[in-house]
Amino acid sequence: MNLPKDLLIVAGITIAVLLAVFAPIAALIEFSEWRACANYQAMTGKATKRITLDACYVQTDSGWQRWDEYKARAVASRLQ
Repeated sequence: MNLPKDLLIVAGITIAVLLAVFAPIAALIEFSEWRACANYQAMTGKATKRITLDACYVQTDSGWQRWDEYKARAVASRLQ
C-alpha cells in the first residue's frame, strides 16, 4: 500500500493534535478519580485502592469491592 507522503503527514499531525488535547484531559480525570478514592479512605478509615483506568476499590470483609457497588449496597442497607 503506497500512501502519498502528504496524507501521512496530515494523519501524523492530526494524531499529535488529538493526543495533545485529550491526554491532559484524561490525566486530570484520572487524578480526580484517584483523589476521590484517597479522600474516601481518609474520611472513613476503610482501605481503598485505585486501579488506573478502572475504578476505586474498597476493602471489605469479603475482599475488594468496587466503590460504586459498595456505596450502592450501603445505601440500600440503610433503606431497609
